[in-house]
Amino acid sequence: ENAQAVCWRQSRAPATHRTATMLLLRRATRPLRQLCTAGRPIHVLRRATRPQQLCCAASTTQQGLRSATRPALGRTLATAAPQPIHDALRQVLENGTKKRRKFDESVDLDVMLNVDPRKPLQAVRGVVSLPHGVGRSVVVAAVSDDPAARENAKAAGADVVGGEDLVDRVADGYVEFDACVATADMAPLLKRKAARVLGPKGLLPAAKNEGTLADDADGLGALVAELKKGRVKLRTEPKRGVLHAPFGRLSFGEDKLLANLRSVMLALVAAKPEKAPKGKYFLAASLSSTMGPGVPVDVDSLDPASPRFFRESDS
Repeated sequence: ENAQAVCWRQSRAPATHRTATMLLLRRATRPLRQLCTAGRPIHVLRRATRPQQLCCAASTTQQGLRSATRPALGRTLATAAPQPIHDALRQVLENGTKKRRKFDESVDLDVMLNVDPRKPLQAVRGVVSLPHGVGRSVVVAAVSDDPAARENAKAAGADVVGGEDLVDRVADGYVEFDACVATADMAPLLKRKAARVLGPKGLLPAAKNEGTLADDADGLGALVAELKKGRVKLRTEPKRGVLHAPFGRLSFGEDKLLANLRSVMLALVAAKPEKAPKGKYFLAASLSSTMGPGVPVDVDSLDPASPRFFRESDS
């Protein structure tokens, strides 16, 4: 609770309450009194007798704390130079082995693209099938009234298969799956009955939701097979050109992670919007594990258009 709100409340309270509040504020700010702001030590807290003075002193102390921590943060960021992709990935793997977690951490790519998703036809959307998967099992639901399509979905490994009966179950609240695919003829029924359940979770099969609708029975089986093997959605944030994509786990090792990351980068180039600004497409990038720090990556070693694309060294 900030000091101004406390002071406003205690100014309307009895004198005993005001005294107790001032004592609590003095105890809370005791470790910060050694800081100096604008050349003055924060001993004014000891002389503060009014709520307004106490509020100003607490605010000044907070500003001094922020200004004292900012230079250290700036030095840390300045010394983190971008590394070639192989060195950056090895650094992420090394950081993951320094402190073992109770789970297998995911390895993620964060990349800044030269696009503005707020403008028309500049949002990046796509899907990519990773050659070595994402490292977790996916429960897939397949919806179709075609018996051949349902058989293909079962053969491909779909966990939940059905037609209109499954749509009714979903409309009643059944969402025990991680992904949902359907044939194109089921899209209107799903939108009419199950959109309020699947829409907020991003599971509604639709034309705008890439890789969720199939034209025929063979296409439905192919979609299920891709999801079971490991597929990642590529989508920029709504207000800026930042994209986050997981591409494996720490247990995969360097070779498998590099193969997955290579597929992601090629898919990003294929999904480049036609209205994207001219110039460099990849502006900045970093790799990180779930609980580890980010490691900046040299974008030239990630750009498929660069001669240094995934090269071990500059030579």
